Amino acid sequence: MSEEYLGGLASSAIAKKWGLSWKQGYAIYLTSRRIIVAPAKTENSLRWTPNTGSLFGSFGTKVTPFIDEAPPALDAITKGKDVLEIPAETVSSIELKKPGSWIGQGSVRFVLSQGRDVKMGLLGGTGTYNGELGSEVCDRLAALFRSRMPGIVKLL
Repeated sequence: MSEEYLGGLASSAIAKKWGLSWKQGYAIYLTSRRIIVAPAKTENSLRWTPNTGSLFGSFGTKVTPFIDEAPPALDAITKGKDVLEIPAETVSSIELKKPGSWIGQGSVRFVLSQGRDVKMGLLGGTGTYNGELGSEVCDRLAALFRSRMPGIVKLL
């Protein structure tokens, strides 16, 4: 049986915990055989951040907010670094939590039948991560997983 692309998206709101910070810009794709979590191509801009790392502030980078639902070339994605492939039959539940409107991160958590889980952050809040974006990503992922993997999706 050949593998079929079922849907997914890439967004600056999807992030992976990286030390004390978040690494922004990931994609979550669903195929007939697996769930793929992979880094997405992001655009950064230089900006001034007051009181970050010094008394007067410092320059830092900000990821430009985006959502991309264009179907990817799966072969190219799976050959990249930091790619996680989860066999669909090993997923016992998918938990989605929307980010807070002022502070707080949401999440996408894939609970696997072997007892471990995979968790990605959905960044929210105002300004910094374009708060509406995290909620929109959560809604789109919930719709995708509910339509293709009914019965295992929980919206927290």
